[in-house]
Amino acid sequence: MSTNGNGNQVDTVVDLGCGTGISTLVWARSAKKVVGVDPTEDMLNRARQRISSNTDGCSHLSFLNTVSSATGLENDSVDIVVCSQSLHWMDPEPTFREIARILRPGGVFAAIDCDWPPTITLDTDLVFKEAQANLKSFQKTSQHIFEGVKQWPKGTHLERMEKSGVFRLTKEILVHNVEYSDATRFKGLLRTFGEIQTFLKAGVQGIEEVLQRFDASIDESLGQRTLPCYFHYRVRLGIK
Repeated sequence: MSTNGNGNQVDTVVDLGCGTGISTLVWARSAKKVVGVDPTEDMLNRARQRISSNTDGCSHLSFLNTVSSATGLENDSVDIVVCSQSLHWMDPEPTFREIARILRPGGVFAAIDCDWPPTITLDTDLVFKEAQANLKSFQKTSQHIFEGVKQWPKGTHLERMEKSGVFRLTKEILVHNVEYSDATRFKGLLRTFGEIQTFLKAGVQGIEEVLQRFDASIDESLGQRTLPCYFHYRVRLGIK
């Protein structure tokens, strides 16, 4: 359980770019209040469905349909702001200013990015690599879908955080987690990519075939086995 350094439970956590609420739900047991923020109402509707179907009790979770640079939350009211694989979609300068505004003194900002794919076997790495190459080719031929949408490179998140001047300390840490995965779970990981969901929603021809080939290759590789799955994360921290 996360604490504020004094052994007490964290009061308020804000999950910026919460999407369908997977990362928001993770914080449910670690904070007295959790707020998910996302500009896409479709994503938030799925997040609300996810929370409502959870039996652990999530009355302290709520969602805001707004952008990362204008949360509308009070000054100095948040202990932790987290971006779980979402910071690359946000305009850095106004986002960092807003994070600094809502964080309490000593509050923590964490941008968390997973190195894809998580490691199971050599074969799964190769299959995932092929799927990612196919996605890049779709991005080139479907640029009109992403018109007006900008991404910022994940590898330079820390540099932009430092240049913002709103954090007393910035640093990067590396963490990993060992879980267990079968073919069904691993196939679902590719479908968590925002680009995949965008392609599917837009009805891009050929994307279903890519997913079917990926599924077939993973089924062939893993079969009925459940194996250790190593997730690797890069966490960029900013302390107000």
